[in-house]
Amino acid sequence: PLYCLTMRIHPFKAIIPVLSKLTEVDDFFDTVREEFSTYYKNGYFEDVNEDALYIYQITSPTENHIGLIASLDLEDYRDKKIKKHENTLLEKEKQQMALLLERGAMVKPILLTYKDNDLLHSTLFSLIENTALFYEIYTKKANQHHRFWKISEPSQMELLQALFLSEIPKCYIADGHH
Repeated sequence: PLYCLTMRIHPFKAIIPVLSKLTEVDDFFDTVREEFSTYYKNGYFEDVNEDALYIYQITSPTENHIGLIASLDLEDYRDKKIKKHENTLLEKEKQQMALLLERGAMVKPILLTYKDNDLLHSTLFSLIENTALFYEIYTKKANQHHRFWKISEPSQMELLQALFLSEIPKCYIADGHH
């Protein structure tokens, strides 16, 4: 295969919390990492049985962040297009892999960042304006709104994939790999 010079992203099937079952959102999210399997078995999550990409926006009185939740291509990591800022311990890597296999889900995704890109940024905002809000969570402790837009229309997913292929040569691991 040809060596790819830019990032490849892929849609995935999400698992989302059933908000109507949560008595306290903040407590749930404080414990979900350790208690995921129990919560899942007890029906606190539902499967989204459709491949999609998700636009994710976090807003608070002082901040506004937007990003995209996607599955990445492992070859991009192997090809060093996903840059790390420190080496991880082998024991921690094994622990994370064991948790992934046990849960069958990535409970705490890895946050990647990339250099500002006006075309990608404006496309994300355009998609938000033209797509119904899929999911929203408010956390009192952080005073944050977390909003998600599901992008499952093939042409819209292909547009985002094409933008990553043409515009984003590399990403940097910011958090979530410990």
